[in-house]
Amino acid sequence: MKAATFLYIAGGCFLLAAVLDYFHKYDWESAVMAPAYVFLLCGGIALVHNYWTQRQKRQ
Repeated sequence: MKAATFLYIAGGCFLLAAVLDYFHKYDWESAVMAPAYVFLLCGGIALVHNYWTQRQKRQ
C-alpha cells in the first residue's frame, strides 16, 4: 500500500468520527470505532478492486 493510502484512511477515520459525533450516534470517545468501519470499508473496496483487475487481465 502506498503512503498516501494511509493518509486517506486516516482522514476518512476522522471524518467518520466527526459525522457520528454530529448526528449524536456516538459521543466523541465512543467514535473510536470509526477506524474499524473505515478499514472494513477500505478492505471491501480493495477486494472488489483486486478481483475486478484480475478479471480484466484474464480477458
